[in-house]
Amino acid sequence: IQMIAGVAAIVAGVTGELGDNGGNMIGVVGGAWAVKNALEARAWAAEYTAELATLSESLEAEITPRVIELEDRTVRLSGNVEDQYAQWRELMADIYATEIGNLEPVTPESSQ
Repeated sequence: IQMIAGVAAIVAGVTGELGDNGGNMIGVVGGAWAVKNALEARAWAAEYTAELATLSESLEAEITPRVIELEDRTVRLSGNVEDQYAQWRELMADIYATEIGNLEPVTPESSQ
């Protein structure tokens, strides 16, 4: 929208639709400034989009498998970042369920 407004201001200034010469000159200069800013913003957005695409590709890439040694077992996490994260969550849920299952419930008699 900034680009369109800038071009419109330039056209209006050049064609003399803004009244006197001062108004026409302000329209041309202001329009040029708006177009320049719009082009800079577009270039920045394109660069930012390219950087995000690169980051996204690197997150999807395979990463080195991880071997985690626990007290009772050894676990190997493999795949991309999302796969390893899912495997890690599953492992943590399993450990949590095992630990909670081994806890004795607290009753009023046992806390005295």
